[in-house]
Amino acid sequence: MLKHISVKTKIFILALSFCIVSFFGNIYLAHSEVGINRSYKSLLSEYDRSTVSLYGAVNLLDDITRNIDEIETEYDSSKIYNIVNLYKSNYNKELEKIEEIKLVSASKDDVIDKYKKDLLEIDKNATLFFEQKKQKNFSENEKKAKLIIAMCHGLLADMRRVEQERQASVQKSLKNIEAQAWFEARLCGWVAGITLILFVAVSAVMGYRGIAWPLLRLRDRTLAIAQGEFSISVEEEKRRDEIGAMAAALEEIRLKLQGGREDILTSLANRTALQDVMRSALALSDAQNIVALIYLDLDNFKQVNDRYGHNAGDELLRLVAQRLRVNVRKSDLVARLGGDEFVVFCSTQTTEDDVMTTATRIAADLSSCDQLTFGQVTVSASVGVAIAHVGSVTSEQLLRQADCAMYAAKTTGKGCCAVYEPWMLEQAEQRQAYESALRRAVGSGEFYLMYQPVIDWNTHAVVSFEALLRWEHSELGTVPPNDFIPLAEEIGLMFEIDRWVMKTACMEAVKWPDNLIVSVNVSPKSFIEADLLDSIYAALKESGLPPERLEIEITETAMIEDLPAVHAIVTALRGVGVLVAIDDLGVGYSSLSFLRSIPVTRVKMDRSFIAELGRIEAARAIIQGIVQICHDLSIDMTAEGVETASQTSTLQGIGCYQHQGYYISRPMLAEHARAFVADFGVRTIPSLQECLQGTWSALRVEALGMARPSLI
Repeated sequence: MLKHISVKTKIFILALSFCIVSFFGNIYLAHSEVGINRSYKSLLSEYDRSTVSLYGAVNLLDDITRNIDEIETEYDSSKIYNIVNLYKSNYNKELEKIEEIKLVSASKDDVIDKYKKDLLEIDKNATLFFEQKKQKNFSENEKKAKLIIAMCHGLLADMRRVEQERQASVQKSLKNIEAQAWFEARLCGWVAGITLILFVAVSAVMGYRGIAWPLLRLRDRTLAIAQGEFSISVEEEKRRDEIGAMAAALEEIRLKLQGGREDILTSLANRTALQDVMRSALALSDAQNIVALIYLDLDNFKQVNDRYGHNAGDELLRLVAQRLRVNVRKSDLVARLGGDEFVVFCSTQTTEDDVMTTATRIAADLSSCDQLTFGQVTVSASVGVAIAHVGSVTSEQLLRQADCAMYAAKTTGKGCCAVYEPWMLEQAEQRQAYESALRRAVGSGEFYLMYQPVIDWNTHAVVSFEALLRWEHSELGTVPPNDFIPLAEEIGLMFEIDRWVMKTACMEAVKWPDNLIVSVNVSPKSFIEADLLDSIYAALKESGLPPERLEIEITETAMIEDLPAVHAIVTALRGVGVLVAIDDLGVGYSSLSFLRSIPVTRVKMDRSFIAELGRIEAARAIIQGIVQICHDLSIDMTAEGVETASQTSTLQGIGCYQHQGYYISRPMLAEHARAFVADFGVRTIPSLQECLQGTWSALRVEALGMARPSLI
């Protein structure tokens, strides 16, 4: 509850409490002083009254004694009579004085009682004296007079002794009163002192627990935040006082900084936090210390995203983050750089063996974890390790080295681990140069298309041309497609390239005869893009090419990876008249059952089966079986990679008449393709004997004067 009270209110409550305690303490002191003064005044009053009484009695006795002393030698009965009569006349007053004396000197009751008894005896003897005087019995009167004199002397001595004892009693009472006053004063002092000590102690405790301790915690949180620790929340923000306001402001700062230094999806450190920690560790002066960076890139992550959606991809990233936390030391920093890339920075008491053990354990755990398997897609990690001594590299250099090692591991195979070596950096720089050049190639006109014809030996006609992408770089020269297409897919440039190929091929095909088809290969990554259909429709609309003259080719492997998505796209394309062909059939290890459900229009047999014709009898049987399946399903079939007359003859013998390959023609430029169509239209198809002799290919090449055979 005290947490919700402001600091000003707490101070006010403490001050008010001290004032209340002081007020009641002063009241107690005043009350004690009044009681003491009252007792002291009462004692003095009684002392004065008793003193008056005693002195009255003493004076009376002095008079009697003085008068008696005068008649000790002569017993004048008349004087004795006068003395006794004087005393007797004051008898009642003496009794009252005796009672007052008893009130003051209660401890001397025996003396007072004796004094009272003596007075009664004197009174009795005085009465007898008066009676004897009437009887004029002077001898008895003399005896009585002497007796009275003796008794008066004794009484006077007793009274003086009573007075002394009374004074001693009064002095003792005064000392008791003084002692009581001193005790109560000391008691009040102790009470005031203890109250003050308690007040100071309570104030200190409340101040420490309510003010100092929270401020110290806020200081520690602030220092932790300044050092990059954002995982600890500021608990004092729930308070409703000034400290709570400070804590809330600090928590807001922490969250903002955390958002800038922590990956929101996985709660790991981000690139900014990683670089700060790396710079601090590498700035140490001890060059003997070893630091290491483990760089991970997930294999098949894109397939998970494409097949099961981004939610599944996010869940996969969170699972990987959890597995990484389990497999590293507490002193290691785990960070996510973005996408499917993670790093582990080791800087505290690190050895090369420890680093390699950690890297191997991470790679093995991610490759064998059942939680990282989504349907038919198994996720693993390619791991790169960079190790360096403190002061020998910068954080950027260490990160670059680990990145190079990771790419080297990925080229070796999925789920592998590699340690950085200098040649990896050279390879990465070459790759980076390729990447930069590839990004410029799309807009700089370095890409161009070549076209390879497909001949139907049954109809003696050119069925279609397949558009093949080529890259002619001013410095690198002709870059093979197998070198730049995987890189374009990796850096996300393939869809833009496919869109350019689609548009360029359609613009060229519209110049051809109306019966010719242009085939365009679409990469697996581009085929399942949401904008694929729009880009195809836009190319057809802009070029004016009829949809039935455009054929989209997709590999068998890409098709079977995500059949539902492929089925939806193929159905949409067929709905507008666009043809769809399955490329490289036979390398995807599929059951061919998808041919019954996906409405494709053509199947292109992979060149590996064609190359085995004449050498492996099973190849002929497989091709013949696929030809029969396609015939039964009314699907056209094309044999790719036909390079010899023997292959041409064998394929025709098993019912496959559409051929594509070097035996027919190498890929050619657009103007040569138009000339090829025109030339092919006036020529007759060579006989089988001519094909066997190989003259047709030589005649065609010579007639067309092809200047650049280029690469496939």
